[in-house]
Amino acid sequence: MLIIKDFGVQLTKVYGTGKKEGIFIEREAIQAIFIHEYFGLAEVHFGFALRLTHSDEMVVVFKDVRPGLEAIRHSYIRCCQLESSFIPKI
Repeated sequence: MLIIKDFGVQLTKVYGTGKKEGIFIEREAIQAIFIHEYFGLAEVHFGFALRLTHSDEMVVVFKDVRPGLEAIRHSYIRCCQLESSFIPKI
């Protein structure tokens, strides 16, 4: 995940074969940013998601990895700095 202030968020997925896939989400297209929790294998995991403005689509940022809550919280705060209307509630 690359956060570009005043522009948006770039998400890149790198496969084991070396293939890269990426999307760019403009700042104006982000309606909400939030941390969510989910359960897997009797453990609580935390995720990070972006809700888009012009669709019901939600983009889950860390789909295939499970970073710790501190890493997700840091990403959340940095994303909230994209726009002053995103005020972190931690």
